[in-house]
Amino acid sequence: MIPTVPFDDVIDGKGQGFNILLNGPPGVGKTFTVEATSEYFKLPLYSISAGELVVDHGDSNALEQQLETVFKIAKHFNAVLLLDEADAFMEQRTSYHDTHNRLVTISLRKLEYYQGILFLTSNRGIQFDDAILSRIHFIIEYENLTREFRRDLWSTFLSKACTMQGPAVVEEHELRRLESLALNGREIKNIAAIAHALAEADVNQVNYKYLELAAESNRKISKEFGRERPADGMYV
Repeated sequence: MIPTVPFDDVIDGKGQGFNILLNGPPGVGKTFTVEATSEYFKLPLYSISAGELVVDHGDSNALEQQLETVFKIAKHFNAVLLLDEADAFMEQRTSYHDTHNRLVTISLRKLEYYQGILFLTSNRGIQFDDAILSRIHFIIEYENLTREFRRDLWSTFLSKACTMQGPAVVEEHELRRLESLALNGREIKNIAAIAHALAEADVNQVNYKYLELAAESNRKISKEFGRERPADGMYV
């Protein structure tokens, strides 16, 4: 899938990279895809958020210098490069937003001459600039997690939530309840991690009570836990 021999453009040094766009909502596996790719090819991973680059009120010169530095570091270490939440660099240019247009133009130029494996992620559902898409070699679209996938994630993270008192104790009907919640992978992981910390503080095993307490730390998650409450309560 990933080319090991550069495919040269007509212009020397141009078009030798491999640019992959991962597009979809948060918490559905985009970053995990990049981490798995890095692990599979035994290459280091260099991850940077676009928000760390777009500084100085969108100063295009500063951005160009920053991208140049980032690309040089990635090339030096032969790293897989992840430019996370790169929407600002890929959104369609307009006639009334000069600052944004300059950012996209710089991104285009840098993408053309980068000679490594580059992943870009987007989660805002933007209208992509056609010229940017022409520099992308491969696009992976991600959908919201299915119920079955959420169940697998809950099972995976709960299996890691062991305390000195033993493994997590979650009944089948509680697991069915958990899988029905419209949460993404990151939210599921966070709930399991917080529940684990709470249970350890109480010198107890993780159970559904701790998962519900963990959910209260986030308004959106707490709302999901609170909807369609069973008539006999949340606990066994």
